[in-house]
Amino acid sequence: MKHSLVGLSDTLMVDDVRIPHRHQRSRLKDARQPESCKYCGRPGKFSNDYEIFDVNTKGHPGFYYISNRKTGYLSNVFGGDQSAHRHAVEMHKIQMESNLKSDPAYYDDLLKYKWLSCFCPLDLPCHVDTIIEHLRKRVTHL
Repeated sequence: MKHSLVGLSDTLMVDDVRIPHRHQRSRLKDARQPESCKYCGRPGKFSNDYEIFDVNTKGHPGFYYISNRKTGYLSNVFGGDQSAHRHAVEMHKIQMESNLKSDPAYYDDLLKYKWLSCFCPLDLPCHVDTIIEHLRKRVTHL
């Protein structure tokens, strides 16, 4: 089964350390991730606990809210997936700060992968983007 890579193909190197790229994981039957790819979604150590839900009110599509089942957090309603994804990413940044405060090397294991994947569409903000940005900064300060 062939799979198509969705994302960047060039490897970014910082001080001889490869920085992973974001890959959109597919929900299609028999879809496979590329080699050297780590899934960073739920459930998992590197997931975003702030989940996006479609309000799905009849006749009013495109309204979303954010929820965190662990903390009970529930956001206001967002009128569009861009703003909902941005808010989920901002909340994930707070989660990341907490993870890094307890372990500064929390995300360092991800440097061994070429790709980090999540189901978020590539044209929307995603917590994987913030992880990659953190790794880029971390590598330059090691």
